[in-house]
Amino acid sequence: LMKSTLATEQLFSPSEYPLCATSGTPTTVAALKMGMTYATYDPQKIHLARVTLNDILYYHDYLLHLSHEKRSLLVGCGREDLVITGLEIYLELMKILGHNECIVLDEGLREGVVLGHLRGVVL
Repeated sequence: LMKSTLATEQLFSPSEYPLCATSGTPTTVAALKMGMTYATYDPQKIHLARVTLNDILYYHDYLLHLSHEKRSLLVGCGREDLVITGLEIYLELMKILGHNECIVLDEGLREGVVLGHLRGVVL
């Protein structure tokens, strides 16, 4: 529905704007990319990190093939299955919007845009 609405009405071209991602799924991928686990997560290092479509594909496959216990150590107890679903949602969203990369905002969207601006990153 979203893809057909954007294509037929051509309200705007989403790929012309940066994709900012908040929530546990993109922050988890950014953390894993940096070698962090749930226990060693550092929000300051995650904020404004870049996550690519290939990163999402890689970590989806990687996490999917781990045991429940090993996945829990990486992403946190209670999030083992949710992160897989979240990765599938982000994967489709990025494809629909025509993005190969997103900027991860650990501070939330509003705060992330302000902090990014203060650091010289235009969002």
